[in-house]
Amino acid sequence: MEQNKKAKIYTKQGDNKETRTVNGKVLKSDLVIFVEGAVDELQTSIMLARSFLKEEKYRDYLEQITRLLFTLSYSIVSEKALIEDEDILELEKEIDLLDSKLPPLNDFILPGFSKAAAFVHNARATTRKTERLVVKYALEHKVDSNVLKYLNRLSDYFFVLGRYVDLGENNG
Repeated sequence: MEQNKKAKIYTKQGDNKETRTVNGKVLKSDLVIFVEGAVDELQTSIMLARSFLKEEKYRDYLEQITRLLFTLSYSIVSEKALIEDEDILELEKEIDLLDSKLPPLNDFILPGFSKAAAFVHNARATTRKTERLVVKYALEHKVDSNVLKYLNRLSDYFFVLGRYVDLGENNG
């Protein structure tokens, strides 16, 4: 009986300008690969921000968001509607809850006076960059509208979270 072997990290299948998606082989320069890479970069920036947050509930929520982004990425590539209305409503609820704890916004803000807030605002900017690439991709491919709504709300969430974190860091 053959033992289960650990798969190698490198397959050498991507050595010749191509890679695989759920839809088959594509060039590494294909826009879908840029979109997948942007989502990956977003996940990394979120987890980096998470590592600097003090409050466990926000750390947990950022991990939840990062996990959902795997679904979002698959939704884009597979052209399936996998982001639920409830996912968007939950983000809106979290935005409203955080915003209720903040003073009114009367002017532009400098993003991130604390290290934690700076990384949260970096996640916001990375979300916007990802959103722009997904919009470009959606011009030629079917992308569920909830994907775009979710990314739009996600940047709003990071905006209010960054403000909230800065307020706590500078008043505590």
